[in-house]
Amino acid sequence: MLLSTAVVIIGYQDSRKRCHLMVFLLIVMLPTLMYYGYQYLINAAFYNQVKSSFLPHLWFELFYWQFWFKHLWRVIGFSALVGGMFGILITPVGWRRNFLISMWIGYVIFGLFYTYYIHTHDYYHLQFIPAVALPLGVLGSIVLQQLMQVNKNILWKVIIGAILVFSLLLNIGLYLNNYLETGNSSSQAQLAEQIGTLVEHSTQTLFLAPYYGAPLQYHGEVAGKPWPTLGDMKAGQIWGEKSFSAKERLDQFIQGYSPEYFIITDMTEFEAQTELKTLLTTRYEIIKRSGDFIIFDLYQR
Repeated sequence: MLLSTAVVIIGYQDSRKRCHLMVFLLIVMLPTLMYYGYQYLINAAFYNQVKSSFLPHLWFELFYWQFWFKHLWRVIGFSALVGGMFGILITPVGWRRNFLISMWIGYVIFGLFYTYYIHTHDYYHLQFIPAVALPLGVLGSIVLQQLMQVNKNILWKVIIGAILVFSLLLNIGLYLNNYLETGNSSSQAQLAEQIGTLVEHSTQTLFLAPYYGAPLQYHGEVAGKPWPTLGDMKAGQIWGEKSFSAKERLDQFIQGYSPEYFIITDMTEFEAQTELKTLLTTRYEIIKRSGDFIIFDLYQR
């Protein structure tokens, strides 16, 4: 997005400034290009990351576009997105309007290049917030000007201002409520500590847990390997990896890693993976079960 807007700004300068700005832009980009170019050539992990990010065949898949707009809707919101579009339309023709359009074009190009992450990770859309906020501000200023002109009475101006302030406070309240709900991790930490005690802080575990088990390992003082989610398995299919049944995958883990326990804390994902659920419940004993977790003993059939 920054590159596309820079090109537009450079295009509105005279020939002398344009030349200087192009050299400046090249100097700014050169360290990044050199670093990532070098990593691409020598770092196999980085090469695979780039390879898995750009999957052009997804352009022709309906689910790619569906999930792109789903995440965009979640991050930006439908009303803000439509308002931003109208804001661009009513922005006077000139460099400001083209600047806004270039931000949107840059975002689309980004999404077409990072095909995998743009339709699977919502935070890849955070960069688009200022691109919507700027034209939304243009639209808001015009609406307010019209309201103030129509309603000359000071009382109506006070009412309009109060409504705007109230809507702002309401939005802040909704944010704080969501933040408190997701930010309170003390109960999850206590749960992880309980699980860690039950498995005697084993360093050989498998787990199906949120965030690939990172909080579980930290607070429970255990170590192990994460079991893939359905989303991970779907990603593997997109990348062209071989599909495995739950039994085949579990047998591979057992042969290569010899885990002692299988810890389940993502109960929704566990219920969705019916093949895994059937396999574990019919093959292994349960050490402890509650509404929040299940621990299977992989040494006890």
